[in-house]
Amino acid sequence: MEAGGAGGAEVKIAILTNFKRMNPGYSLTGIVLDQARMLAAYDHEVHLFVSEKFDLVEAWPFDLPAGVTLRREVPAAPLIDYKHMEPLKPEGQVLADRTQAFLEGALSGFDAAFTHDWIYTGWNVPYGQGVKQAGPHLPEVRWFHWIHSVPANDRHWRRIREYKPIGNHKVVYPNKTDLPRVINKYRGGPEDVLAIHHVKDLRTFHDFSPETCEVIARVPGLLQAEVVQILPAGADRLHAKRAREVIQIFAALKSQGASVCLLIAAQHATTPERKTAIAGLEVWAVEQGLIVGQEVTFTCRLRPEWEIGIPKRMVRELFACSNLFIFPTKEETFGLVVPEAALAGCLLVLNESLPMQREVAGGRALFYHFGSHRQKYVIAAPEEYFAGIARDILDRMRRDLSISARDYARRRYNWDWLYHNEYLPMLEETRGN
Repeated sequence: MEAGGAGGAEVKIAILTNFKRMNPGYSLTGIVLDQARMLAAYDHEVHLFVSEKFDLVEAWPFDLPAGVTLRREVPAAPLIDYKHMEPLKPEGQVLADRTQAFLEGALSGFDAAFTHDWIYTGWNVPYGQGVKQAGPHLPEVRWFHWIHSVPANDRHWRRIREYKPIGNHKVVYPNKTDLPRVINKYRGGPEDVLAIHHVKDLRTFHDFSPETCEVIARVPGLLQAEVVQILPAGADRLHAKRAREVIQIFAALKSQGASVCLLIAAQHATTPERKTAIAGLEVWAVEQGLIVGQEVTFTCRLRPEWEIGIPKRMVRELFACSNLFIFPTKEETFGLVVPEAALAGCLLVLNESLPMQREVAGGRALFYHFGSHRQKYVIAAPEEYFAGIARDILDRMRRDLSISARDYARRRYNWDWLYHNEYLPMLEETRGN
């Protein structure tokens, strides 16, 4: 999925916090930055508002996500916990009035405003009151109020129907399970509450390099497909590594209903002979029913400089996207990629006809005969044989909780899936108003 605006229309979004610093140990910091990064990646105009007391030098240990404007404008004052108190003290009302004035001036022309914990924690009651006072003067702004826990008690300043215009304010919570409790505590209806899951994207979790992020943008199946493999191999060794057989097994996986993504990191693809061999494998992939550039991709096709090979860091990061490593190589002394794939948590599928493969993997793999320079093995009916391997792979992957849990997080919590399935419907509704 490539980046693009909500329904083809850019939405101007304010993310409102009262952060005075970005503490790497504070989970809300990462939530806000991931959210801003995702929205900017999809071409929305994103403004991240922080406290007017925010110190750029000492309080910003992160790179500002590309396309995000940082604005140090949120009124600051010593905070009081109103958890068990009401109404506002005079100094709290002063902060609420200042917040109202700031919002009315700063949010003119915005389509949506995201607040974080402003209508949840007792410390932020003056900010929530400022929103309540400003709302009727900003009827074009749709408000989405993120909370990150269910309140233990009822307070009038949490009641979502008291925020006007009614319908322009929604409470956002990070799971569906607790929505009835949220509705109860905020005295609203189902239409007043949304479930939007948090972003936890491999690209940010592992601090992927820009080059790896570029590959994922061009080959989104690396995060979206059910079955993903990277196969590092010299372009002159693709026959020995049996790239054709790997492609054929991936075709069998696809025919059995799995979405697939095979990325072949072919090094030294620089001579006419090697380029011709890669082109032949692409033709073979198409003949097997796979889509070149989506379900089977050679890294040398993505950038001319990658014809020599991709950096080691990229290989490691792409392994982090993988869950399968099929390696039917016919000649090997050790095979460094086997422990590398194992360290990445991939299911190993190795060549029974090459005895050293059992030693290197410690026997912890699925083994099938492919033949080798040491043992001759003729596959009489390749299509049927590889279909059986594909069935075994899918059965093992779907039954292994460690693999399936990892895959669920990879596919469901990346920012592309969340944007298209949860944020985009919300923003399209915003744009429609």
